Amino acid sequence: MFVTEETRDSYLAPDLAVVLATATANKTALSLDAPALAELGKVFGDFQTAYTASVNEKATLKSIVATKNANKKAAKALVAKYAKTWRANPAIPNSLLDALLMPNHNTQGSSTPPTTPQFLPMEVSIAGVVTLKWQRNGNNGGTIFNVETTESLDGPWTFFDSTTKSKLDYQSTPGTQVSFRVVAKRNGQTSSYSVPITLWGGGNGAALKVAA
Repeated sequence: MFVTEETRDSYLAPDLAVVLATATANKTALSLDAPALAELGKVFGDFQTAYTASVNEKATLKSIVATKNANKKAAKALVAKYAKTWRANPAIPNSLLDALLMPNHNTQGSSTPPTTPQFLPMEVSIAGVVTLKWQRNGNNGGTIFNVETTESLDGPWTFFDSTTKSKLDYQSTPGTQVSFRVVAKRNGQTSSYSVPITLWGGGNGAALKVAA
């Protein structure tokens, strides 16, 4: 790749050093006087300094985050240890466990139930690949979304696939109607099903319709 087309800093930095060295060695042929060489050296040097600083900063930040994560893991392990001990001690009242932000005796704690995802308009490629998309609707990254299909809204619904993402591809058959619905699952709890969305096949293309 030419230096004029380079976009990656890690490649551009050494490329500019080559440009400066070559230009200096061939200043007469390139009609470069002292001010021009000085300008090249300053601009290229400023970039190199800034690039080096950014690399060092990223390395420092990475180290800081790693230390934070290690400390977080240790803190959570320690609080879990004491929570287990205190919850097993009947002499400690639930009111004190509440003050410690811990589950009461003989409970499994609490979790927020998943919310119902909502479909967004789907995209259909010329090859008939349907990209289903939905709003997470507040569901966190650990939520599992199960997608089901049916050729008739009267059922039966058939499991198609699961994902923790908010989109999924489906290979459709041209001219065949198919409906989709999605449900969110997390921590043993299940949301209600989304409003189904239907792909109508046929004709020169595909039309989308949200089922009533």
